[in-house]
Amino acid sequence: MHSSVAIYDNRLYVGSGDGILRCFADHPVQPMAISIALDRNTADINSSDSVTATIALTAINARSFDIGTNPVTFNPPFPNAPIIVTFTDPNGVDTNVTGTTDAKGLATVTFTPNIKGTWKAIAWYLGEDRPKWSYGYAWSDQPSIEASLTITEPVIPPPAADNTMTYVYAGIAVVAIVIVAAAALLWMRKGKK
Repeated sequence: MHSSVAIYDNRLYVGSGDGILRCFADHPVQPMAISIALDRNTADINSSDSVTATIALTAINARSFDIGTNPVTFNPPFPNAPIIVTFTDPNGVDTNVTGTTDAKGLATVTFTPNIKGTWKAIAWYLGEDRPKWSYGYAWSDQPSIEASLTITEPVIPPPAADNTMTYVYAGIAVVAIVIVAAAALLWMRKGKK
């Protein structure tokens, strides 16, 4: 290879001493699509409410099939793929939860918010490189979760049906008042003498 290289349309061209111009292209990349659905958009921290995210990963198939007058594009599910779901708290701190897609291209992860405020969730597929082709990188939309902190008043139990202790305490209080009053009366008499 004696000539300098040229790049055009994402391809590398180089001429060689044998008179042949060679072209090197990157291997093809299969475009991917990922989506996320949450089973709830609100969570109560006091109740330790969990949010379950269902993720769908598919290959984007550009081929269409004409059935009558309606073109149909099939996006096959992508099984056994690692996915990441990032839950971002109201302070911007990320927590990653991982999963793997099943035969239908679906994965499910569960997360429990622990800070009050608006959380965000996003699903990622980081792609995969193979020797002759790759699976592309994909990310989902970003639904939110409103985490609340319900403040409950303490429950005061009703008095017991047997009020014996109430009478005992009342009796002790009466005796204490009589003793204090008697002591005060004696002190006052001594003060007059």
